[in-house]
Amino acid sequence: METKTNNFFEIIPDNFFHLLTGTNKHYAAECLVLLYKKTCDNFSFSISKDDAIIIIEDYFQSTNQNIFDEENHELKAHESALYLLRRFKQCGWTDEIIEENYQTYIHIQDYAIEILQTLTTLTKDSTVEYSGYISTIYAILKNFKV
Repeated sequence: METKTNNFFEIIPDNFFHLLTGTNKHYAAECLVLLYKKTCDNFSFSISKDDAIIIIEDYFQSTNQNIFDEENHELKAHESALYLLRRFKQCGWTDEIIEENYQTYIHIQDYAIEILQTLTTLTKDSTVEYSGYISTIYAILKNFKV
């Protein structure tokens, strides 16, 4: 009988969380969430590379932010998009797939989808929802008679 381990380090690449450290971590996380939200409606969680570049480029243009690469060179919006897409792939968050029409698609890895779902849930205002449930449960139990 084969024993399955519950060690997530066997699934997630070693450098997976490197993306969420360093000076660009906020931008990387926000751009990952943007791509995740854009691909949520698509069951394959993929988007054309050209569309992904436009989404990330628009993010940097709208926020008027610039990031720096490993050599500390300041990158413009388009360069930032290409840099982050390359880092997403290097760290195992995404993969590139070339379709039959020779168009490249960015695919979010299955384990990354689960983590991105959790991260987006954490950023939502879920405490209001829970306090509503608690109030309802309290009201029901308060009036409950045996």
